[in-house]
Formats: sequence, structure tokens, C-alpha cells
Amino acid sequence: MHKVLFITKRHYTNKDLVLDRFGRLFHLPMQLVQNGYVCMIITANYQSNQVERYNISGLSFLSLPFRLRNFILFFYRCRQVIQQFKPDIIIASGDTHFGAMGLIYASLARVPFVFDVYDDYTAFGSNRLPGMKRLFWKVIKKSGAVICSSTPLMEKLYRQNKSVTVIENGVDTNLFKPCSRRMARQKLRIGEKDTVIGYFGFMGPNYGIKELVNATRKLRNAYPRVRLLLAGKKHDHIGLDQPYIDYRGVVNQKEIPLFINSSDVVVIPYRTNRQISLSNPCKLSEYLACGVPIVSTRVSNIPEFLSNIPQALCNPGDADEMAKAIKWQLETPTLVPFPESLKWESLGKKFRQVLERLLAGQ
Repeated sequence: MHKVLFITKRHYTNKDLVLDRFGRLFHLPMQLVQNGYVCMIITANYQSNQVERYNISGLSFLSLPFRLRNFILFFYRCRQVIQQFKPDIIIASGDTHFGAMGLIYASLARVPFVFDVYDDYTAFGSNRLPGMKRLFWKVIKKSGAVICSSTPLMEKLYRQNKSVTVIENGVDTNLFKPCSRRMARQKLRIGEKDTVIGYFGFMGPNYGIKELVNATRKLRNAYPRVRLLLAGKKHDHIGLDQPYIDYRGVVNQKEIPLFINSSDVVVIPYRTNRQISLSNPCKLSEYLACGVPIVSTRVSNIPEFLSNIPQALCNPGDADEMAKAIKWQLETPTLVPFPESLKWESLGKKFRQVLERLLAGQ
């Protein structure tokens, strides 16, 4: 029975790892627990001064306050927990400094270390500090294994560490699954005859929301009852005061499947920058799992998943192309079958193979 310790942050992609049970940092460890491993996750909480403990279906969490001023205390507490827990392997994720801490702890405990790089950490705010980017590459180079979320990111990391495995962002298919569009619209108070274009997630400067708004406006003549349905945290500079925009604010993760299933088409409208070009957005697997027609810009590895429907792809930043792709999906709705490879069970099996290779090499 192997013991695995994770170190990461509690809040990421505007979700609470513990309370929302969200994403790879919850589901990959849970897959280990369901296959006989003993797992503990130490989460750095930037938003609270409370020490909290949770146990969810056998997966243990220790949430510790994290501030720059108390970094030494956080580091010491983690060291105490590791000495008591005695893990067989240590995994870190979430940012460069967690990777560095995990590498130090693994070296002290003389156990293998795995660095999970779910995004381009060198683009995170903390990596503006002097020396952080150099530290990131040092951790990559010294890790026993690296896992990451996309092929483009793997190609970048492979230069410093040949033991890199792509494990995409999966989806909880018990939550994200098809349901009656009529029922979903009734619950959300959306008219049955409305033409609904949906986007649900963070709305930052490079997420293409302005192009999505413009693309929807261009479709109003052909679809007089078109509605752009939005939910998620937005930046102040993004104006959503048009009559055809239905912005619901930040909603609970458990409600998102209703929003997706109420839509005629869902869109990933991202522009391209260094971070986006390397990422694997969680919403891709969520959209696919709900079985709703998708339109996306050509960013990261999304075209690999939508290769059978090139008409649903458009260039980043081009509202005209986006409108054309959305119109195509509205006129000839075409689905992409949900790939088994994006189920957490499949991704968890791949994850266990990485860990077992390391453990066998001790």
C-alpha cells in the first residue's frame, strides 16, 4: 500500500479544490485512493488564516494558511506532516514554489518526486519575482517525472526532462453529462425558442469575450432571438450590457452542466498568448461530456480533439470567422463523441503507471 503526499494550492482556476472537488488536483489523487493508495494533500490557502482538515471518501486534506510573511511557518508545518506521514512519493503542483518545496522534501525524505505542470507556471504572477523562472526549470530538470496537461506544453518541458507524460484535464462524468435541453432551460428561465450561444468560465483580457460578443451581434439578423449566455468571473473592462447578452455572474460549479445543456452551441473563444497556447482548458472536456455542439478558436491542442469538424474552428481574434463557425453549428449541429481518454478513470490509470515506474526504480 503506497503512501502519496501532494503539495499544492487550495484555490485555482477560480475554484476551491476541496469544496468544489474540482479538477486534476482533486480527481487524480482520488483515483489513487480508489485503487488502494493512501493519499494526503497539503493545500496552501491564500484566503484564510484557519488550519482545516477534511476527509472526502478516504482522501485526506490539510489546508494551511499561506502568506509570504509566514512562508517559513508553512514550510516547517509541511516538513512536520511529511515526517509523520512518511510518504513513498511526493507530488507538487500549482506553481513554481510548490515544485521547489516538493523537490526539497522528497530529497530530505529520500523518495521520488513528481512535478505536475498543469499550466505554464512561468507565466504566473509569482514568477515575476527574480530567479523564479530559473528555479522552475531547475525543478523540471531534477524531477523524477513530470506530468503536464497538453502536447504543446510537453514539447516545451521535454527539453529539460525526458520523463514527461501528458495527462490532460479530465471531467467528472457523473456531473457533466447530457440532459434535456428543455428541462435545463426551464430551470434557468430561458425561452425554448431562443437561440443560445454559451460560454462559461473566466473572462479575462485574452479569453476572446469581445470577439464572442461581436460574433453574436453579427448573427442577430439571421437569429433574432439569439442570446449569449455567460457565467463566470469577468474583468471590469469587459462590457456585457447589450440586450442580447445574458450574464449570470459567478455560479456554483454544480450548476455549469445546466448552462451547457441549455445551449445550442458552446464556444471556446480564446485569443492566443504564451500561456493559452500551452494550456488544455477544462471546459473542453466539460463541453464534450455534455454532448453539445462546440466552436473553438485554433489554440493549444483543441484542434486535435475537433479535427473531424474543421468548420467549427476559427482563427483567434477573428469575430467574422467565429460567427461563421457558430452559424455552421447552428445550421448543421455536429457533435464530437466524448473520448474515453478524458475520463478520470483513464487519466488516473495513466497517472498510476507514471508513479509505479518511479517506485519500481527506487
